This record gives sequence, structure tokens and C-alpha cells, in this order.
Amino acid sequence: QGNGQGNGIEEISPSNMEDAITRFFVGPDRGPILASASILCLILYRIALTNDSINNINIHNPSFPFQSIDILIGIISIVIWWIQEHFLHRHFLHSNFDWFGRGIHQAHHDKPYYHISIDPTPLLLGWLCTTHILLRMVLPLHLALTATIGYSMAGMWYEWTHYIVHTKVKPKSKFMKQIRDNHIRHHLVNEDYWLGFSLPLVDDVFGTNPTVQEVRERMRMEKNII
Repeated sequence: QGNGQGNGIEEISPSNMEDAITRFFVGPDRGPILASASILCLILYRIALTNDSINNINIHNPSFPFQSIDILIGIISIVIWWIQEHFLHRHFLHSNFDWFGRGIHQAHHDKPYYHISIDPTPLLLGWLCTTHILLRMVLPLHLALTATIGYSMAGMWYEWTHYIVHTKVKPKSKFMKQIRDNHIRHHLVNEDYWLGFSLPLVDDVFGTNPTVQEVRERMRMEKNII
């Protein structure tokens, strides 16, 4: 997960938002800009489908391209991302069985907290394409596009927030501070907790958002038992 020099050497990490945005979108990692462009193409394609439908039935007052069913499907796809994000993080990236994904994620944890963390381009684009193929198997084209757009936008929000909280940029909003603080706790206090990311509330739902004091007390008790 992410780029980096590894070996305990701290990478150069942006310390202001302008540098962070530049590094994310026009740095050596092409994944974010290509994924963002792909999502934009999906949105334009979805709008084009609506315009074609309007022209075919001779409606002269085009309505908003995304209808109520699109909004519902979009919300569901985003919620699925939030749940899946926590599930994969907890049960696969921090799994008890050894596999290459766990090793990559452990390497991410072994680096200094402040480092460049951007997923590889093949992973970002491959995930997006695979998602759309699977959705197209169960949904009509226009709704599969909507679901892919919602899911992928949630994924890009994760990609950006995970990247930015590993930089030295100080968040200004309370929401972003909570995301950063939870992720710092996950890295530096205990990897078994604070597993959600895009929406910290998910940790409350799954019972992985204790106080730091509670976790340290549990760790102390476990150490004494051992």
C-alpha cells in the first residue's frame, strides 16, 4: 500500500496543501489522476445515456440526468465502500493468515508515519474496472454506471484522505482531524482498532473505536497475563 523508500528512512512528505495536491495528482504516481479521469468519463457517459433516452422519446424539457433511483444506488454503493473498507482492513490486511496483501500492508505500517502513501496505478484502475464489470453483471448499464461512479468516488475519497493524513499537512476541519487522529492511533497505539477510514463512525458501528486509555489498559492486562 503506497510508495516509499522503506528501510526506516523517512520520505519527503508535503507540509502544505498546495504541495500535497501537486504530489497527489501530478507526481510520479499516475493512479490518482487516471482514476479521477476515468470517473469523469463514467459521469459523462451516464449523462450521455440520459440525453439519448430523452431524444428517443422526444422530450423537449430534459430533466436532471441522475434520477431518484440513481441517487439511491449511488448512496448504497458508497455505504458498501465504507463497510467493505473496514472489513478488508480488519480481516484481510491484518489477517492471521499470511498472504502478499498482508505483507504489503505490514510494510506500510513499518515505515515512518509521515510518508507518501499512494496505491499503485494498476490496483486503482484494476479495482475500478473490475467493480464496473461485476456491477454490470447484475444491473442495467445506466445503474451499473451510477453504482460504479458512487463506489469509485468513495474509493478516491479514501485514497486522498489516506494520503493526506500521512503527510505533514495539518487538517483544518474537525472531521479531517478525527480521521487523522484515528489513523495515527491505528498506526502508533494498536493496529487492532480504528480500522475505518473514510467515515470514522464505521468504527463505532463495529466496536473498534475505544479510547486510547481503554486500549492501553487492555494491552497492560494482556501483557501481565502473558
